[in-house]
Amino acid sequence: MYSHSDTKKPNIFIIILILFLSIGFIFFKINNYNNKNIQNNSEFLIYEGKILDIINEEKAQNDNGEIIYTQDLNVEIKYNDQLIVKRVFNDFIPLEKNDKIFLQEFTYNDEQNFTLINTYKTNGIIYLTIIFSLLLILITGYKGIYSLIGLIFSLAIIIGFIIPSIYNGMNPILISLIGAIVILMGVIYISEGLSKKSISAFLGIIITLIFVSITANYVIHHLNFSGINSEETMYLSLESDQKINLIGLIIGGIIIAAIGILDDIAITQASIVHSLALKNPSIKSMDLFKEAMIIGKDHISAVINTLVLAYTGAELSLFLLFSIRSFSVSYILSMDVMAEEIVRTLISTAGLILVAPITTLVMILFIKENNNKYNI
Repeated sequence: MYSHSDTKKPNIFIIILILFLSIGFIFFKINNYNNKNIQNNSEFLIYEGKILDIINEEKAQNDNGEIIYTQDLNVEIKYNDQLIVKRVFNDFIPLEKNDKIFLQEFTYNDEQNFTLINTYKTNGIIYLTIIFSLLLILITGYKGIYSLIGLIFSLAIIIGFIIPSIYNGMNPILISLIGAIVILMGVIYISEGLSKKSISAFLGIIITLIFVSITANYVIHHLNFSGINSEETMYLSLESDQKINLIGLIIGGIIIAAIGILDDIAITQASIVHSLALKNPSIKSMDLFKEAMIIGKDHISAVINTLVLAYTGAELSLFLLFSIRSFSVSYILSMDVMAEEIVRTLISTAGLILVAPITTLVMILFIKENNNKYNI
């Protein structure tokens, strides 16, 4: 028995509405963050500047044979709605005239000074994002456009709901789970519409995320994590107006990180079951499960390797640091920064392994009718 009437493609008007609401929400929240920074954190204000000219430049060689540049710069700075020109010392990286930089104010001998803290990269990132988007659309067509809209929607939920809720002292695990559910509902609808495939994938991911949350909570507490594994978390604990649950923040991060990986596997498995049942409507449920998992196993193996390499690549500088220090392997594995990445990788991978059979089973139960018939 076949029926395609249950499949509803994503409504283009709803998708456009989601896009504009997401963009508006992101800009609204970013503007709120900027205003809050101005009102509450005046001692940490960052100013934009533009190099007018280079007064002096010297270079020397350090003990490692590296060339070190020092520069005296004349910089035009946007300061309290006016432009001022200040002399700024630079030993960061070689800069050129008209380069944009970020500075921080400090007082020395009762005189206003500025120190260079970073270079301006916004335009480069925007150009790179545009190139990425065009490449995605060129290769994948309208599917790529839907993917970008889903990405914008995800960012809107993270920036507009998850981050402020956790910042205001709410439970990071609960907030991350709620945010993950909302993200999944939006992203799966945008990419797949409303169908038995999309609903099965959604349910499979939710079941897996519950497992990931419970497992992460047990492991993180059992291994006595402190929650402070970097400068960022240390500053967060010191500067936040509210008491933030740093342990819960680790678990919340694992949940959010797992969404994209689980989504890929779940949608694929639901589609495989759909295709196999469509080609062979008399296939037994157990045989359908086994055939779907043959492809699923190959997909899992490939994605696991990608996942582990991605985490390793992100922490490559940390591995290099460990290689030049005489720490024992036991101590390295016990450091929060290293142990957290290992736990994050293993739990995310466990979720990745489980989501395939769970989604496959949910999809089979969803479409199965009496006498091994399937309502696709």
